[in-house]
Amino acid sequence: MGINADLEGKQVCHCFSCGFSGSLPWLLFKAQEDKFKSYGEAIHYFNKRYNVNFGSEERERKKIKVKRYGEQVEEKSETEVPVISKVKLAPFKSGKETFKAFYDKGFNNDDVKKYMIGRDLDNKTYTMPVFNQNKELVGIIGRFVKKMPHNHRFHIYDNFRKGDTVYGLDHYVPSQDTVIVVESQTDCMMLHKWGVHNVVALMGGTISRKQVDIIFKLGSKVLLLADNDKGGKILMNLAKKMSNVTFYLPNTGKRPDRMGKRSNVRMYKKCGESENL
Repeated sequence: MGINADLEGKQVCHCFSCGFSGSLPWLLFKAQEDKFKSYGEAIHYFNKRYNVNFGSEERERKKIKVKRYGEQVEEKSETEVPVISKVKLAPFKSGKETFKAFYDKGFNNDDVKKYMIGRDLDNKTYTMPVFNQNKELVGIIGRFVKKMPHNHRFHIYDNFRKGDTVYGLDHYVPSQDTVIVVESQTDCMMLHKWGVHNVVALMGGTISRKQVDIIFKLGSKVLLLADNDKGGKILMNLAKKMSNVTFYLPNTGKRPDRMGKRSNVRMYKKCGESENL
């Protein structure tokens, strides 16, 4: 492994065996995921123990450069998520079978096929693959069929990190330079079903810097529709740190996919986004 120990927020390491590349906090996080629950915790550890200030410069850098024996190689975007083989979807019978819980949300067999929904019989989850804009598979998330605590509703496969991307990029269609952002995959699917195609999902009640970067590449205006619950309000507070974002919290106490098409039409009109329907 080669390491560039420049302490000006450009620390880079590269493993010539497995191909891993990234900053020193990222290396620490990946090496000890049982100890550090997030990339931010690894940064805090460096700052506190070694007085090395990675800070915002480290988090906001869009690209890193990896040098190999003095030779400059192609830049690698930190927002890119590694592509995985679609063979991984085969055990879940993605696009063919799933649990009744998915249909109970208002979806049908065509939706199962379109979004490649599957089922995991061992963990009792209906599986939802995550694709990039090139329709390449980057991760798989399973939603538990039985009611679970708010912080344990999803099962993550192959160490996929939800904060590295957003859901719905493979079906995203630009409209009026506006991006509609919702919390969950099913919210995103239902809005697509109602004809809203400029929508992506965060895959949970939090938002990461990588997701912010991806979202603002899709459009300059962002409309965030959060669930009217504790998690939704926390998400709103996190997102207020972003610029040029319109916030909307439904006063019905329901998620967007449970409000019905008519209520969503009124909501978009209120937010000045009715042209998306």
